[in-house]
Amino acid sequence: MQKKRDILDEVYKKIITDDDARLIFEEAQYEFHYGKLEIAPGLYLKLSFAELTLLLLYGLPYSFIAKWRYEGWPTSCAMCDKPIDADLDGWSFSRSLKVRGVEVKDTLTCLKCADVLAGIFMKRRAETFRKLHKKIFKKR
Repeated sequence: MQKKRDILDEVYKKIITDDDARLIFEEAQYEFHYGKLEIAPGLYLKLSFAELTLLLLYGLPYSFIAKWRYEGWPTSCAMCDKPIDADLDGWSFSRSLKVRGVEVKDTLTCLKCADVLAGIFMKRRAETFRKLHKKIFKKR
């Protein structure tokens, strides 16, 4: 069995760059796909489920994820302050979020608040579409 490699530790200690980490991850995926690696790439590279989520779903840089691993993850929802355990609870990541009039960057929200935010976003999007639609067809 291959020896596991802690890719985020290497990035955090600046042994490798984000680009190096990306190439190592891609190589691990390739080797796993073709049967040369016996365990999933995330396990081989010592990535938790939450870290893999930030990497694969949100496309965040390895250096960002490494910083959260070693300096701490948000521990509560940015909207409602409900405690969040990133490895156990459902959550959503936000790059920028306005909370009670204050802009919060790079944070987590619980799924309940994420659903509310998605609803607000969709409502605003629909309103913008209606306005645009009226403007376009008013000209005809």
